[in-house]
Amino acid sequence: MKRAYFSAALASAVGATALCGLPASSAAKVMEVVTFAVPPAGTSGYILTNAYAKTLREKTPINKIVLQTFGGAAGWPARMQTGEVNFASHCGFKQIEEAYLGEGVFKKFGRQKNVRIMASGHGFAYGMWVTDPSVKSYKDLKGKRLFVLMTHRDQATAIIEAAKYVGLDYRKDMNILSVRSPREALQGLRTGRAIAFYYGMIPPLAEIKQSKGLHALNMSDGMIAAVQKAEPIWGKVTVKAGRPPLKLDKDFQTLKIACGVAAGVKTDPETVYTVTKGIFENVKDWNSAHPLARQWNVKSATAVMSAPYHEGAIRYFKEKGVWSAKNEADNKAWLAK
Repeated sequence: MKRAYFSAALASAVGATALCGLPASSAAKVMEVVTFAVPPAGTSGYILTNAYAKTLREKTPINKIVLQTFGGAAGWPARMQTGEVNFASHCGFKQIEEAYLGEGVFKKFGRQKNVRIMASGHGFAYGMWVTDPSVKSYKDLKGKRLFVLMTHRDQATAIIEAAKYVGLDYRKDMNILSVRSPREALQGLRTGRAIAFYYGMIPPLAEIKQSKGLHALNMSDGMIAAVQKAEPIWGKVTVKAGRPPLKLDKDFQTLKIACGVAAGVKTDPETVYTVTKGIFENVKDWNSAHPLARQWNVKSATAVMSAPYHEGAIRYFKEKGVWSAKNEADNKAWLAK
Protein backbone atom coordinates (compact mmCIF):
# COMPACT_ATOMS: atom_id res chain seq x y z
CA MET A 1 0.00 0.00 0.00
CA LYS A 2 1.29 3.43 -0.95
CA ARG A 3 1.56 6.24 1.53
CA ALA A 4 1.53 9.96 0.97
CA TYR A 5 2.88 12.19 3.71
CA PHE A 6 1.74 15.72 4.39
CA SER A 7 3.44 17.87 6.99
CA ALA A 8 3.69 21.51 7.98
CA ALA A 9 5.40 23.51 10.69
CA LEU A 10 3.47 23.14 13.92
CA ALA A 11 1.83 26.36 14.99
CA SER A 12 1.89 27.27 18.65
CA ALA A 13 -0.68 25.34 20.68
CA VAL A 14 -2.55 28.45 21.69
CA GLY A 15 -2.65 29.95 18.20
CA ALA A 16 -3.68 26.70 16.51
CA THR A 17 -6.47 26.01 18.95
CA ALA A 18 -7.77 29.54 18.71
CA LEU A 19 -8.15 29.15 14.94
CA CYS A 20 -10.19 25.99 15.38
CA GLY A 21 -12.13 27.42 18.30
CA LEU A 22 -10.89 24.86 20.82
CA PRO A 23 -9.99 25.68 24.43
CA ALA A 24 -6.24 25.96 24.86
CA SER A 25 -6.27 23.35 27.64
CA SER A 26 -7.38 20.64 25.18
CA ALA A 27 -4.49 21.16 22.76
CA ALA A 28 -2.13 18.84 24.62
CA LYS A 29 -4.59 15.94 24.16
CA VAL A 30 -4.80 16.24 20.40
CA MET A 31 -2.56 13.90 18.42
CA GLU A 32 0.06 15.69 16.31
CA VAL A 33 0.27 12.87 13.74
CA VAL A 34 -2.78 10.96 12.45
CA THR A 35 -3.32 8.37 9.72
CA PHE A 36 -6.20 8.44 7.23
CA ALA A 37 -7.15 5.42 5.15
CA VAL A 38 -8.09 6.76 1.71
CA PRO A 39 -9.09 5.50 -1.74
CA PRO A 40 -6.35 5.39 -4.42
CA ALA A 41 -4.73 8.63 -5.63
CA GLY A 42 -6.79 10.45 -8.26
CA THR A 43 -10.17 9.41 -6.87
CA SER A 44 -12.60 11.97 -5.43
CA GLY A 45 -12.10 10.57 -1.92
CA TYR A 46 -8.35 11.02 -2.13
CA ILE A 47 -8.68 14.55 -3.52
CA LEU A 48 -11.16 15.61 -0.83
CA THR A 49 -9.10 14.14 2.01
CA ASN A 50 -5.96 15.82 0.70
CA ALA A 51 -7.86 19.13 0.65
CA TYR A 52 -9.20 19.04 4.19
CA ALA A 53 -5.93 17.56 5.47
CA LYS A 54 -4.27 20.83 4.49
CA THR A 55 -6.91 22.77 6.42
CA LEU A 56 -6.53 20.53 9.46
CA ARG A 57 -2.77 21.06 9.46
CA GLU A 58 -3.19 24.80 9.24
CA LYS A 59 -5.97 25.24 11.79
CA THR A 60 -5.54 22.51 14.41
CA PRO A 61 -2.67 21.16 16.53
CA ILE A 62 -2.28 18.27 14.05
CA ASN A 63 0.91 18.85 12.07
CA LYS A 64 1.20 15.66 10.02
CA ILE A 65 -1.43 13.58 8.24
CA VAL A 66 -0.47 10.27 6.65
CA LEU A 67 -2.71 9.19 3.76
CA GLN A 68 -2.60 5.40 3.44
CA THR A 69 -4.32 4.09 0.30
CA PHE A 70 -6.64 1.08 0.23
CA GLY A 71 -8.55 -0.46 -2.68
CA GLY A 72 -11.91 -0.28 -0.89
CA ALA A 73 -13.76 -0.03 2.40
CA ALA A 74 -13.20 -3.72 3.14
CA GLY A 75 -9.45 -3.25 3.61
CA TRP A 76 -8.95 -0.72 6.41
CA PRO A 77 -11.35 -1.72 9.26
CA ALA A 78 -8.89 -4.34 10.54
CA ARG A 79 -6.21 -1.62 10.74
CA MET A 80 -8.65 0.65 12.55
CA GLN A 81 -9.46 -2.19 14.94
CA THR A 82 -5.80 -2.34 16.03
CA GLY A 83 -5.32 1.43 16.07
CA GLU A 84 -2.94 1.55 13.09
CA VAL A 85 -5.45 3.71 11.20
CA ASN A 86 -7.09 6.65 13.00
CA PHE A 87 -9.55 7.83 10.34
CA ALA A 88 -10.90 6.61 7.00
CA SER A 89 -12.31 8.47 4.02
CA HIS A 90 -14.75 6.06 2.37
CA CYS A 91 -17.89 5.33 0.36
CA GLY A 92 -18.56 2.16 2.33
CA PHE A 93 -21.13 2.66 5.09
CA LYS A 94 -22.39 -0.87 4.39
CA GLN A 95 -18.87 -2.25 4.81
CA ILE A 96 -18.60 -0.40 8.14
CA GLU A 97 -21.83 -2.08 9.24
CA GLU A 98 -20.50 -5.49 8.23
CA ALA A 99 -17.18 -4.82 9.97
CA TYR A 100 -18.86 -3.75 13.21
CA LEU A 101 -21.19 -6.77 13.21
CA GLY A 102 -18.65 -9.27 11.87
CA GLU A 103 -20.73 -10.07 8.79
CA GLY A 104 -20.05 -10.47 5.06
CA VAL A 105 -16.34 -10.44 4.22
CA PHE A 106 -15.56 -9.80 7.90
CA LYS A 107 -17.23 -12.99 9.13
CA LYS A 108 -14.02 -15.00 9.12
CA PHE A 109 -12.08 -12.21 10.89
CA GLY A 110 -14.61 -11.50 13.62
CA ARG A 111 -16.21 -8.24 14.71
CA GLN A 112 -14.25 -5.04 14.26
CA LYS A 113 -15.78 -3.36 17.32
CA ASN A 114 -13.39 -0.39 17.27
CA VAL A 115 -14.79 1.00 14.00
CA ARG A 116 -17.02 4.07 14.35
CA ILE A 117 -18.74 6.54 12.04
CA MET A 118 -17.46 10.10 12.27
CA ALA A 119 -19.61 11.86 9.65
CA SER A 120 -21.37 11.53 6.32
CA GLY A 121 -20.27 14.00 3.69
CA HIS A 122 -21.47 13.58 0.11
CA GLY A 123 -23.30 11.29 -2.29
CA PHE A 124 -21.41 9.64 -5.13
CA ALA A 125 -23.13 8.73 -8.42
CA TYR A 126 -23.00 4.97 -8.93
CA GLY A 127 -24.08 3.28 -12.13
CA MET A 128 -23.61 0.90 -15.02
CA TRP A 129 -20.94 2.19 -17.42
CA VAL A 130 -21.16 0.48 -20.82
CA THR A 131 -18.82 0.37 -23.83
CA ASP A 132 -21.20 -1.57 -26.13
CA PRO A 133 -23.44 0.94 -27.99
CA SER A 134 -26.09 -1.73 -28.58
CA VAL A 135 -26.76 -2.00 -24.81
CA LYS A 136 -29.24 0.76 -24.03
CA SER A 137 -31.03 -0.59 -20.95
CA TYR A 138 -30.49 -3.00 -18.08
CA LYS A 139 -32.57 -5.58 -19.94
CA ASP A 140 -30.01 -5.47 -22.78
CA LEU A 141 -27.37 -6.81 -20.37
CA LYS A 142 -28.74 -10.32 -20.83
CA GLY A 143 -25.85 -12.58 -21.82
CA LYS A 144 -23.30 -9.78 -21.59
CA ARG A 145 -20.09 -9.84 -19.57
CA LEU A 146 -19.86 -7.16 -16.89
CA PHE A 147 -17.63 -6.36 -13.93
CA VAL A 148 -19.09 -6.01 -10.41
CA LEU A 149 -17.47 -5.90 -6.97
CA MET A 150 -19.68 -8.75 -5.74
CA THR A 151 -17.80 -9.03 -2.44
CA HIS A 152 -19.34 -5.67 -1.48
CA ARG A 153 -22.81 -6.65 -0.35
CA ASP A 154 -24.46 -3.29 -1.06
CA GLN A 155 -23.16 -3.34 -4.64
CA ALA A 156 -24.09 -6.98 -5.17
CA THR A 157 -27.60 -6.34 -3.82
CA ALA A 158 -28.03 -3.35 -6.13
CA ILE A 159 -27.17 -5.24 -9.32
CA ILE A 160 -29.21 -8.29 -8.26
CA GLU A 161 -32.32 -6.18 -7.59
CA ALA A 162 -31.87 -4.05 -10.71
CA ALA A 163 -31.65 -7.22 -12.81
CA LYS A 164 -34.69 -8.74 -11.10
CA TYR A 165 -36.71 -5.58 -11.77
CA VAL A 166 -36.29 -6.06 -15.54
CA GLY A 167 -36.92 -9.80 -15.40
CA LEU A 168 -33.32 -11.07 -15.36
CA ASP A 169 -31.81 -13.66 -13.03
CA TYR A 170 -28.27 -12.43 -12.38
CA ARG A 171 -26.99 -16.02 -12.08
CA LYS A 172 -28.56 -17.37 -15.28
CA ASP A 173 -29.06 -14.38 -17.54
CA MET A 174 -25.99 -12.24 -16.79
CA ASN A 175 -22.31 -13.05 -17.08
CA ILE A 176 -20.99 -11.25 -14.00
CA LEU A 177 -17.23 -11.21 -13.49
CA SER A 178 -16.49 -10.50 -9.85
CA VAL A 179 -13.49 -8.20 -9.41
CA ARG A 180 -11.63 -7.15 -6.28
CA SER A 181 -10.72 -3.61 -7.33
CA PRO A 182 -11.68 -0.89 -9.83
CA ARG A 183 -8.21 -1.17 -11.39
CA GLU A 184 -8.88 -4.77 -12.40
CA ALA A 185 -12.19 -3.84 -14.02
CA LEU A 186 -10.79 -0.80 -15.85
CA GLN A 187 -8.03 -2.93 -17.34
CA GLY A 188 -10.64 -5.49 -18.36
CA LEU A 189 -12.69 -2.82 -20.13
CA ARG A 190 -9.61 -1.69 -22.03
CA THR A 191 -8.85 -5.22 -23.23
CA GLY A 192 -12.47 -6.12 -23.96
CA ARG A 193 -12.91 -8.81 -21.28
CA ALA A 194 -16.32 -7.27 -20.52
CA ILE A 195 -18.53 -4.52 -21.91
CA ALA A 196 -19.67 -2.90 -18.67
CA PHE A 197 -18.56 -1.98 -15.15
CA TYR A 198 -20.93 -1.39 -12.25
CA TYR A 199 -19.23 1.19 -10.05
CA GLY A 200 -18.99 4.82 -8.97
CA MET A 201 -18.43 7.62 -11.49
CA ILE A 202 -14.65 7.75 -11.12
CA PRO A 203 -12.24 9.88 -13.25
CA PRO A 204 -10.42 6.88 -14.89
CA LEU A 205 -13.66 6.06 -16.71
CA ALA A 206 -13.08 9.20 -18.80
CA GLU A 207 -10.09 7.50 -20.44
CA ILE A 208 -12.27 4.46 -21.25
CA LYS A 209 -14.85 6.81 -22.77
CA GLN A 210 -12.19 8.37 -24.97
CA SER A 211 -10.62 5.10 -26.11
CA LYS A 212 -13.59 2.71 -26.24
CA GLY A 213 -16.70 4.87 -26.05
CA LEU A 214 -18.82 4.87 -22.91
CA HIS A 215 -22.37 5.60 -21.87
CA ALA A 216 -24.49 5.14 -18.74
CA LEU A 217 -27.69 3.13 -18.32
CA ASN A 218 -30.63 5.06 -16.92
CA MET A 219 -32.45 3.67 -13.87
CA SER A 220 -36.18 4.24 -13.55
CA ASP A 221 -37.82 5.37 -10.31
CA GLY A 222 -39.29 1.89 -9.92
CA MET A 223 -35.94 0.18 -10.32
CA ILE A 224 -34.27 2.48 -7.80
CA ALA A 225 -37.14 1.94 -5.34
CA ALA A 226 -36.69 -1.84 -5.67
CA VAL A 227 -32.98 -1.51 -4.87
CA GLN A 228 -33.66 0.81 -1.93
CA LYS A 229 -36.24 -1.59 -0.49
CA ALA A 230 -33.61 -4.34 -0.45
CA GLU A 231 -30.77 -2.07 0.69
CA PRO A 232 -31.90 1.28 2.18
CA ILE A 233 -28.38 2.70 2.24
CA TRP A 234 -28.70 3.67 -1.46
CA GLY A 235 -29.87 7.11 -2.57
CA LYS A 236 -30.92 8.52 -5.95
CA VAL A 237 -29.29 11.14 -8.16
CA THR A 238 -29.72 12.68 -11.61
CA VAL A 239 -26.42 13.25 -13.39
CA LYS A 240 -26.66 16.14 -15.83
CA ALA A 241 -25.20 16.01 -19.33
CA GLY A 242 -21.69 17.41 -19.49
CA ARG A 243 -20.98 16.84 -15.78
CA PRO A 244 -17.32 15.95 -15.12
CA PRO A 245 -15.51 13.65 -15.16
CA LEU A 246 -17.35 11.78 -17.93
CA LYS A 247 -19.21 14.66 -19.62
CA LEU A 248 -21.82 12.34 -21.11
CA ASP A 249 -24.24 13.51 -23.80
CA LYS A 250 -27.50 12.89 -21.91
CA ASP A 251 -28.90 13.31 -18.43
CA PHE A 252 -29.44 10.03 -16.62
CA GLN A 253 -30.81 8.86 -13.29
CA THR A 254 -28.91 6.37 -11.17
CA LEU A 255 -28.06 5.31 -7.63
CA LYS A 256 -26.11 7.41 -5.17
CA ILE A 257 -23.79 5.88 -2.59
CA ALA A 258 -23.12 7.76 0.65
CA CYS A 259 -19.53 8.74 1.43
CA GLY A 260 -17.99 10.11 4.60
CA VAL A 261 -15.38 9.64 7.32
CA ALA A 262 -14.93 6.90 9.92
CA ALA A 263 -12.86 7.05 13.11
CA GLY A 264 -11.47 4.38 15.39
CA VAL A 265 -12.26 3.94 19.08
CA LYS A 266 -8.52 3.83 19.73
CA THR A 267 -8.28 7.40 18.42
CA ASP A 268 -8.92 9.58 21.44
CA PRO A 269 -12.16 11.62 21.54
CA GLU A 270 -10.37 14.98 21.67
CA THR A 271 -8.59 14.27 18.38
CA VAL A 272 -11.80 13.07 16.71
CA TYR A 273 -13.64 16.14 18.00
CA THR A 274 -10.85 18.37 16.64
CA VAL A 275 -10.88 16.72 13.20
CA THR A 276 -14.69 16.79 12.95
CA LYS A 277 -14.82 20.44 13.95
CA GLY A 278 -11.85 21.35 11.78
CA ILE A 279 -13.49 19.86 8.69
CA PHE A 280 -16.97 21.33 9.11
CA GLU A 281 -16.07 24.73 10.57
CA ASN A 282 -13.73 25.39 7.64
CA VAL A 283 -15.63 23.85 4.71
CA LYS A 284 -15.24 26.99 2.59
CA ASP A 285 -11.46 26.72 2.88
CA TRP A 286 -11.30 23.33 1.15
CA ASN A 287 -14.54 22.63 -0.73
CA SER A 288 -13.32 24.12 -4.01
CA ALA A 289 -11.04 21.10 -4.43
CA HIS A 290 -13.78 18.97 -6.01
CA PRO A 291 -17.46 19.51 -6.98
CA LEU A 292 -18.58 16.78 -4.54
CA ALA A 293 -17.08 18.74 -1.64
CA ARG A 294 -19.84 21.33 -1.96
CA GLN A 295 -22.29 18.78 -0.53
CA TRP A 296 -20.47 18.74 2.82
CA ASN A 297 -22.36 20.52 5.59
CA VAL A 298 -22.89 19.83 9.27
CA LYS A 299 -26.70 19.64 8.93
CA SER A 300 -26.44 16.38 6.95
CA ALA A 301 -23.38 15.00 8.73
CA THR A 302 -25.42 12.56 10.82
CA ALA A 303 -27.66 11.37 7.97
CA VAL A 304 -26.30 7.81 7.80
CA MET A 305 -26.07 5.43 10.72
CA SER A 306 -24.82 1.94 9.87
CA ALA A 307 -22.74 1.59 13.07
CA PRO A 308 -22.25 3.71 16.21
CA TYR A 309 -20.79 7.22 15.95
CA HIS A 310 -17.52 8.13 17.65
CA GLU A 311 -18.03 10.00 20.92
CA GLY A 312 -15.70 12.80 19.79
CA ALA A 313 -17.86 13.47 16.73
CA ILE A 314 -21.06 13.26 18.78
CA ARG A 315 -19.72 15.97 21.08
CA TYR A 316 -19.29 18.36 18.14
CA PHE A 317 -22.68 17.52 16.61
CA LYS A 318 -24.38 18.16 19.96
CA GLU A 319 -22.67 21.57 20.14
CA LYS A 320 -24.06 22.38 16.68
CA GLY A 321 -27.55 21.16 17.57
CA VAL A 322 -27.67 18.50 14.82
CA TRP A 323 -27.55 15.42 17.06
CA SER A 324 -31.23 14.58 17.52
CA ALA A 325 -33.02 12.43 20.08
CA LYS A 326 -33.45 9.84 17.32
CA ASN A 327 -29.71 9.91 16.63
CA GLU A 328 -29.09 9.29 20.33
CA ALA A 329 -31.57 6.41 20.53
CA ASP A 330 -30.30 4.81 17.32
CA ASN A 331 -26.70 5.15 18.46
CA LYS A 332 -27.46 3.44 21.79
CA ALA A 333 -29.20 0.64 19.91
CA TRP A 334 -26.12 0.12 17.75
CA LEU A 335 -23.82 0.08 20.76
CA ALA A 336 -26.02 -2.60 22.32
CA LYS A 337 -25.76 -4.92 19.29
